[in-house]
Amino acid sequence: MFPIKWIWENMKGYRKHFVTAMCLVVIMALLQLVNPTVSRLIVDKILAPAEGVSPQISLLIPLAAVMIGFTLLRTGIGYIMVMLCEKSSTEPVANIRAVIYRNLQRQDMKFYDKNRTGDLMTRLTGDLDMVRHVTAWDCRVALESVVLFFAVLIYFLCTDVLFTLALCVILPVIFFASFIYSRKVRPIYQNPREKLSVMNSQA
Repeated sequence: MFPIKWIWENMKGYRKHFVTAMCLVVIMALLQLVNPTVSRLIVDKILAPAEGVSPQISLLIPLAAVMIGFTLLRTGIGYIMVMLCEKSSTEPVANIRAVIYRNLQRQDMKFYDKNRTGDLMTRLTGDLDMVRHVTAWDCRVALESVVLFFAVLIYFLCTDVLFTLALCVILPVIFFASFIYSRKVRPIYQNPREKLSVMNSQA
């Protein structure tokens, strides 16, 4: 929890951009349900109507226009969202890097005897880039995934309850597999970071 609080404190002046971007993420996730709904209407009413019902060809152009319109809307919102995420991550990270660099210049020789040069270089480069990546990408993807999951779940429940419950049976298996995968990936990820520190120290 501390890293999140620390990042939030250092985003002073750009928090509005970040919050606005997260709101746009929610809107983007919900808009993803529009085109599938319109596609279902096109199939049910035009391409493959119920037996004995004539195709409603007149609805094709309006429904196609709705799909195109929502696609353009999502594209525009997505562009604004990405720009806000990048702005709310790049500028604070640049400020943090400048503060850390000024702090390093004030340290005495004992500090550099205790800390490897490679570790310090990694903190100023790779680790801060990861902070920017978390702010600009991970938070956005995590929120979008959660919102989209529950939105699709509610959508499926409104469509077919039994089918939705049958799909939900495999959710514990997916969560368990993801947990095992993350446990195995973590040390594999940490090993290159350590090697990078050693390489920077030697360089």
